[in-house]
Amino acid sequence: MPRWRAPAHTDGHGQNHRLHTRRPGHPSCWDLFKRRYEARGYSGIAPAWPFDARPVAELQRHPAPGLAAYTMPFKAFQWGFAHTQPPAAQRAAHDTQIVPTPGRVNYQLLLGIHTAVIFKNHRRTPLLLIGGELDRTATAGMTPTLFRRHWAWKAVTAYKEFGGRTHGAHCRARLGRGG
Repeated sequence: MPRWRAPAHTDGHGQNHRLHTRRPGHPSCWDLFKRRYEARGYSGIAPAWPFDARPVAELQRHPAPGLAAYTMPFKAFQWGFAHTQPPAAQRAAHDTQIVPTPGRVNYQLLLGIHTAVIFKNHRRTPLLLIGGELDRTATAGMTPTLFRRHWAWKAVTAYKEFGGRTHGAHCRARLGRGG
């Protein structure tokens, strides 16, 4: 889920951090990061996906009208995102961060439709790719491969792997959440 990327436009001081949420997460999953950045004098932005600018509980009860919604089952979340967390923490994370998403988004991601990455873009903003050694969603070999493809061009690119961590748990552990 979590991916850190600096935006093309900053707050004028180069201190604006844009936090992108991959599906199926809600932008509130970045709240700890935002507080951490803000405590250090940075601005944190976590924009919602279209139709997701409502509280998690409301989205879970009433997904966006007119969209064929898919909600990640707890078992899939448990296996792919939280398998090193205690069961109570897994359930709490699923219930407070996972929201229904348009089925089309998942279908397109699965088949690689509209997911092209332009690696030769030397004008893009700096990119920090992070990975967890125990990640089952973006495996340990996936992120370094993406890093090498981005790094070959002029834009600033960095990579950090967190040993013994899963997808996103490397961030929560550093912020006092365990995992």
